[in-house]
Amino acid sequence: MLRAGIWSSAESLFRFGLQFAVSIILARILPPEDFGIYALTFIFLSLSNILIDGGFSRALIQKQDIDQGIETAVFLYNILAAGILSLGIAAIAPLIAAEYGFPILRDLLFACAALIFIGSLGAVPSALMNRRLEFAKISRIMIVSSLLGSAAGVSAAVLGAGIWTFIIQSGVSAVYALVATWASTDWRPRGPWSLRPARSLTGFSTSLLASSLLEAAYSNGYPIILAKAYGVLDVAYFNRGQNVQANPASVISTTIQRLLFPSLASCIADTPKVKAMTKRAVCTAAAINTPLMMFLSIFSDLIIGTIYGQKWLPASSILTILAISGVVFPLQVINLQVLLAHGRAGMFLRIEITKKIIGIAFVIAGCFFGANGIAVGQAAFLFVALVLNAWPTKSLINYPLFEQLRDGIPSFVISCLVMGCLWLGASNLVMPDGMKLLSLLFLGGIAYLIIALIFGIGPFRELLAMMNFRKAQAG
Repeated sequence: MLRAGIWSSAESLFRFGLQFAVSIILARILPPEDFGIYALTFIFLSLSNILIDGGFSRALIQKQDIDQGIETAVFLYNILAAGILSLGIAAIAPLIAAEYGFPILRDLLFACAALIFIGSLGAVPSALMNRRLEFAKISRIMIVSSLLGSAAGVSAAVLGAGIWTFIIQSGVSAVYALVATWASTDWRPRGPWSLRPARSLTGFSTSLLASSLLEAAYSNGYPIILAKAYGVLDVAYFNRGQNVQANPASVISTTIQRLLFPSLASCIADTPKVKAMTKRAVCTAAAINTPLMMFLSIFSDLIIGTIYGQKWLPASSILTILAISGVVFPLQVINLQVLLAHGRAGMFLRIEITKKIIGIAFVIAGCFFGANGIAVGQAAFLFVALVLNAWPTKSLINYPLFEQLRDGIPSFVISCLVMGCLWLGASNLVMPDGMKLLSLLFLGGIAYLIIALIFGIGPFRELLAMMNFRKAQAG
């Protein structure tokens, strides 16, 4: 499990660093309008990928006993769904382009339809590798895929590909990931080509499908609203601020999701063990995520202006707002993994429906105040969603929300202390913005690590125990 965690964390960190570096380069080469126009494709991509998967990939991981017939049936479903949805997107592409007044959007959607079909072909072998905890294989594939896609994207931007840079980057990455995934596994579809064996997964997968569709519509629907009401520039600024906040949070949450779900599912009958694993995940996530989100929120102007350039400064207010709520985001993921590991897909769906009704109401209210209003709505909704997500965890493993928050308080207090000192001292650092940002990051990181080690916060508790053990042995 430790080795799997190292591989998964290393891959997530590498991909985050690479994506971050590439986003800086592209943001300085391409105009914000290109980012805003391309963001209009997000809703179609996300909804299509969810419909193609149908929740079956997660069901393949969760179900204790599966056979070749079930695996082949899921593969067949993915191909059929991908074909139908790709044709559907191609059919409506001219209408969408005409509605928003960007002819290029039609061709972008055509290309996205092809990418959707390519991605569907690797869903089953990838899910089976996850089921077998083959994280080393998955990590190697994703790392190389990201490298190739990033190199292709940057090259395309430098050569003047413009908005097509995004398609080239995604296409190269998707094709390599597909080929490498099939080359890394001996699984092949066999047996009768029928959808019937997949019926045993429909209870779990259907609930996941419905909840995932709601989540995608909520998370990726804002470009549609912003572009129509305020223009693609507001979409670009919102997307930039959201991505800067979401990238580090996603590294943490993706690692948690990838490791925690299969681990909990494998020992779900042992409630004390499940609680201990969940508690460790909460402490670790809080110790890493809290100082990152606070730093992003406090120094958003400096971060956006220094890294992306002055033309992106309107995104800084979005980053400030979203980073505040990002402090609790890993808790959302952890509580949902506990629920899914118990196979409570029906309860999961009911919670998701309730959350999204509330979330949509927040977003609609925020729309009247532009991009910042939507950001405030999303931030407020995250705190409401946390209460709903954590409610079942109390009855399932006797780990209520107040106990989870209590476990995160030490990290929060230390983060407040360190970031407060940084904020007070930042005005005394007279140097170029780039050097100033690096200095604040370095000083804050060192101070936080020292204090966390002294008090044994989160994962640093185990590191401190290991150091004391080795010291005792040496003595």
